[in-house]
Amino acid sequence: MRAEEMQKILMNDDGGFIAVNKNLIASLGLHEAILYTELVSKLNYYQENDMAVDEFYCTYDDLHISTGILKTAQQTALKNLENFGLIKI
Repeated sequence: MRAEEMQKILMNDDGGFIAVNKNLIASLGLHEAILYTELVSKLNYYQENDMAVDEFYCTYDDLHISTGILKTAQQTALKNLENFGLIKI
């Protein structure tokens, strides 16, 4: 299978992937970048559906399901994001 075909399969837009900016990974860390990207995506969804303006509810289980990152790693990464001033817990 050609790389282009593989990429189309991997990037199929059915909500099954997280595109994470490499510069964000370098700046924040891998887990932080993944969680921040996922949280921004969730906020965007809620705003598009008139369900939130600036804040929303998201559980550790929700984030584990959507990112694969375990709760303990989430707690560390979320605290780091809060310390960076990017989120409010």
